[in-house]
Amino acid sequence: MAEVIGCQVLEGVRPSSTHLAEMQRYAEGLVSLDELLTELIECLRQCPPR
Repeated sequence: MAEVIGCQVLEGVRPSSTHLAEMQRYAEGLVSLDELLTELIECLRQCPPR
């Protein structure tokens, strides 16, 4: 989780409350890392390019 947040900060992106909640689901063992990454990749694909 810290690596993802760190990368976002370096890119000038503040982690949204939604992303923090998704990472919390992983920390609590509710989703696997593969599931979380799949969800995040899908979210990024749906975001418009900057």
